Amino acid sequence: SQSRLWVGTEKGLNRQLSHQDDFVRYMHNPESPSSLVDDHVTDILEDHDNNIWVATKSAVHRYNDETDSFNRYTFYNENSGKNAEINWFLSIDKRLYVGTDSGLFAYRVGSESFYRYTEQHGLPQGDREIFAGGLDNQGILWVAIQDAGLFQHASGQDLFIENKTLNRKLLTSKDVQISVITSPDGFDDLWLGTVSHGLYRYNPGSEELIQVEQSNKNPASTFTHSEITDIFSDQSGLIWVSTRLAGIFQWSQHTLNIEHIGAIEQNDSEQYRTSYIWYFHQTRPDEVWVGSQRGLALFNPKTLSYDRLDLAPQQYLTQPEIYWIESRDDELWLATDIGILKYDMKLNSVDFIREPVSDTNQYYAI
Repeated sequence: SQSRLWVGTEKGLNRQLSHQDDFVRYMHNPESPSSLVDDHVTDILEDHDNNIWVATKSAVHRYNDETDSFNRYTFYNENSGKNAEINWFLSIDKRLYVGTDSGLFAYRVGSESFYRYTEQHGLPQGDREIFAGGLDNQGILWVAIQDAGLFQHASGQDLFIENKTLNRKLLTSKDVQISVITSPDGFDDLWLGTVSHGLYRYNPGSEELIQVEQSNKNPASTFTHSEITDIFSDQSGLIWVSTRLAGIFQWSQHTLNIEHIGAIEQNDSEQYRTSYIWYFHQTRPDEVWVGSQRGLALFNPKTLSYDRLDLAPQQYLTQPEIYWIESRDDELWLATDIGILKYDMKLNSVDFIREPVSDTNQYYAI
């Protein structure tokens, strides 16, 4: 919501009170059927009608502003006999799509219920895991399915169509797992990040599949066998790729190659090469903020350098792990492993807004 922040954690959900640096917390209450099903919040989104939806590890929830409560939706996994785990969800027009470890589901606004996609909708048989979902530049939904590859949605008929040509090229081995599907602004290609097989570009018009090559390969910074966690397009058209262990990479349409991006100083280079990159956020054409396992850094694309910020409060010896970044005017709101922080970009000052409810809590979905 544009008027207030929502912050998800491993120990519940936090909603900012209007125009205040204070939050109200929501947690699972076994005596209340309108509370969260579980406290591990993984994502938050706002739909076409401005409803707030919250995904936890085992359910999705729609927030009811009038009653300050939640409508809860769970999905059964026949293999485990438990609630299915939520991998991702997307809001497209009047529908909400949910990918789980046992299938794909959709919610029509006004229907008050979800329905499962089956073989009748063009999907393969069985309760297969839906690894990832994303939109191409035409707004068409693509999903990656366990042992079956990529399928695209035909919205007029509410069916999914297997892209057999792409899957023959992509699924050279059954262990190819797609982790990210996106079509960055200004690009016709569908970008596919994988868990251990690198990065691909696919053109739906020409049906050409290209594996993106790294131009400055070395053992310390190769991304071919590292999990790709995010793909981000900045205002200049550069593509940023974050990985689980290999750090940050950048792709330029001028060179058509991807290069490892390290800071100029060796210590910074090592830090951002090896740490888990969680989030990118751009505030100006020459400012890209990088949230990582080792703190917050400001990257300047013109000088190819990082400026690391000291955000640690006095009682903490190390920099906080930054999971999510949101900008409001001249402020950055940061979801971290030590709580919610507010960084004033003009004054270069940090306010500690909320500490975790326990040492194991992490704030990570704004």
